Amino acid sequence: MKPKNGPKPDAECYYCKEKGHWKRNCSKYLADLKSGLVKKKKEDNNDEDPATYEEAMMSPDSNKWQEAMKSEMGSMYDNKVWTLVDLPDSRKAVENKWIFKRKTDADEMPTYVVYKGRVPGVYEEWQDCLEQVHKFSGNSYKGYATREEAVAQWRAHVGKKKNRLKFLVPLLLTATAVVLYFTLV
Repeated sequence: MKPKNGPKPDAECYYCKEKGHWKRNCSKYLADLKSGLVKKKKEDNNDEDPATYEEAMMSPDSNKWQEAMKSEMGSMYDNKVWTLVDLPDSRKAVENKWIFKRKTDADEMPTYVVYKGRVPGVYEEWQDCLEQVHKFSGNSYKGYATREEAVAQWRAHVGKKKNRLKFLVPLLLTATAVVLYFTLV
């Protein structure tokens, strides 16, 4: 990857909308920054993101976090990510955790984004499926390294073991491991 030498001549500054320079080199932005009219993005967001649901609900932005969680749950419901069922006796539920992050949009206005983190249900070092990856040079992932093909190979592998897995979703694919979220029948 070659280093950036500078903006293209027709590139537009996000701050002053003039062409030919970046925001970090914009004379208007630097003058406003020095006078205190503008603060750097990192200074605007001094508060750390909440680590738990309780912290999010106790924060001054609790209504925004609740709205972000409702939006995320609505999105999962609309996309039919899961079917709600009663947990059978002697079965343990796979845990979930909310992950709270503040992000900024193009205008540097804070947006509140909530991710539902999944604790993986299956973790297995599985060399059979991914050993082809090591035959390629560099960081190019070819062969079985695509998520879809790895999951197809995993399902074939699980089918041979006659396991009782009903639903598989890829969470993480590395050069030596496939991490999947699952539900038992």
